[in-house]
Amino acid sequence: MYATWKNQGDGIYLIEFEIDPRYAETNMLNNAATRAIIVGQYGGGSQGIVSGQIVDTSGGLGNVVVHVLDADGKQIGNAITDKTGFYLVSNIPPGTVKVQIDTPNGYKLAETKTVTVTNQAVSTVDFQLLTQESDTTPPVITSTITGTLGQNDWYKSDITVSWTVTDAESTINSKVGCETATVNADTSSVTFNCTATSAGGTAEKSVTVKRDATPPTITGSASPAANANGWRNSPVTVSFTCNDALSGIATCAEAQTIGAEGANQTASGTATDKAGNSATTSFAGISIDRTPPNVSVTGVSNGTSYPLGSVPTTGCATADALSGVQTNATLSVTGGANGLGTFTASCAGASDKAGNASTTVSATYQVYAADSSPSAISHHQRNSGQQWLVHERRHRQWTVTDSESAITARNGCDPPLSRRTPPGSPLPAPPPAAAARLQIR
Repeated sequence: MYATWKNQGDGIYLIEFEIDPRYAETNMLNNAATRAIIVGQYGGGSQGIVSGQIVDTSGGLGNVVVHVLDADGKQIGNAITDKTGFYLVSNIPPGTVKVQIDTPNGYKLAETKTVTVTNQAVSTVDFQLLTQESDTTPPVITSTITGTLGQNDWYKSDITVSWTVTDAESTINSKVGCETATVNADTSSVTFNCTATSAGGTAEKSVTVKRDATPPTITGSASPAANANGWRNSPVTVSFTCNDALSGIATCAEAQTIGAEGANQTASGTATDKAGNSATTSFAGISIDRTPPNVSVTGVSNGTSYPLGSVPTTGCATADALSGVQTNATLSVTGGANGLGTFTASCAGASDKAGNASTTVSATYQVYAADSSPSAISHHQRNSGQQWLVHERRHRQWTVTDSESAITARNGCDPPLSRRTPPGSPLPAPPPAAAARLQIR
C-alpha cells in the first residue's frame, strides 16, 4: 500500500491509497482499505465537512449528485461522487443538516438522512442503494383543492390547487404542470393538468374548478306608486328582482303586500345564487293612509232652533291624524227664507295628503223670529139655561193667537173651563195681557 501526500502545510490533508489488485474484491463500503481519510486541521473558520460514499452491492457509484440542505430545506452545498462513489462537501456551517441524493435509475429511492455538523470536523453520511425491480406502474398523482366550497361545486373564495406525485417503485423523472396554482378571480370553469413520468410510465390528472364569490343583486319596487306627498291610500305590493351574472339565481324573494296603515314601513327580501352567495335588500318609506279626514260642522247643532239674530257662526273643521290635511272642507248653507225657517249647513270637499276624500257632513237647524208683542187672548162664556137647584151652569172658553210666531206654551188656557157657579154670580175675570205673553225661543 502506497500513500501520496498532497497540499503539504497547514490545512486539510487528503490521503489516497492505492490498493493491490489482488484485494480489489474487498473494495466495499466501510472497508478500511478503501475509505478516504481526512486528517489535519483547518487553518481557521467555523465550518465543517460532510463526506461519505454511495455504493450498491457491487461497489461505489460515480456521478451521483449529493445535496446538503439546512433545516429549512435550502441547499447549502452539493457534490458529485467520483468513480469510487466518494463525495465531499466543505464549508458547511455547524448545526443539523439533511443529506439527500438524486437516486439513479434502477435503484430504489434513497431516503434523506440527517447529520450534525461540528466545527472543524468531518461528518460522515453513507448511502447503500438497492436495485429496483422493474417498475410497471406509472406515478400516482393526487390533487388537493383548498377554498370555501359553496353549493353545486362552486367555490366562494380564492382556490388553491396543489399536487402530490409519488412512485414507490422508481424515481419520478419529470413533472409538468404540477406546480401549485391559485384562482383569485370569478370564473365559470378553469382546468389544471399535472403530468408525471417514471420508469413505470406516464400519468396525468386534471382538475376543473369554478369560482363565484360575488353575491347576487336584488332590487325592490312598489305598486301602486306613491303620490307627490309620498303617500298611498291602498294596499302596496312590493316585488323583488334578482340577478346573478355567473352561477345564476337559485332563490328570489316573493312579492309582499302591505295593507296596514302607517308611515315609513319597510319590506325586505333576500336573493341566493347557485354558489350559495346571498344578498338582502330593504324597500323602505312605504306610507299608507286609507282613512279619509274627519270633518264636522261647527257652530250650529243638528236639530236645534235659534232665534233670529242669535244663530252661532257656522263653519267646518277638518282633521287627519296620519297623513295630514291636504284640503279643508268648505261650507255651504241652504234652506230658509228671509233668514227664517229650516236651514242645512254642509261641509264637503276635504281630502288628506294620501288622497282620501271625506264625505259631506251636514247639520239641520231652525231660525225663528223673536217678537216683542204678547199673544192676543179672548174668552167667551155661555149659560146653559138650565136650572140646577139654585145654581146655573156656565162655560168659559179661551182663544190664543199670535200673528208673528208660533204659540209655544198655553198656561191656564186649556182645557176649556166648565164649572158651576151660583145663579147670578159673576164669572172670573180673564188674565191680564202681560200674563198672556209667551216666550218663544
